[in-house]
Amino acid sequence: MFRDVIVRREGNDEWIVISREAAVTGERLLLDLPDEEECSPDRRFPACVIESRPVIVDGEMRHRIRLHTSEPAPILFEQQVRR
Repeated sequence: MFRDVIVRREGNDEWIVISREAAVTGERLLLDLPDEEECSPDRRFPACVIESRPVIVDGEMRHRIRLHTSEPAPILFEQQVRR
């Protein structure tokens, strides 16, 4: 469980999370966003980590985690070049 995070939508199926903790590429998790209306239930999305990297925010190290909420998540790996 990631606490104290900033979450923003990035396109149709991607989310950016700024967290104190790192995530592992390929890790599956549940993105749980509270709805704006108090009476509505929380919105939950299965998500896959497609990128996690350290960043500096306000002078402190955080982790920028990119999530994909559609199936299957497009995890991209650098192609090997044959010589």
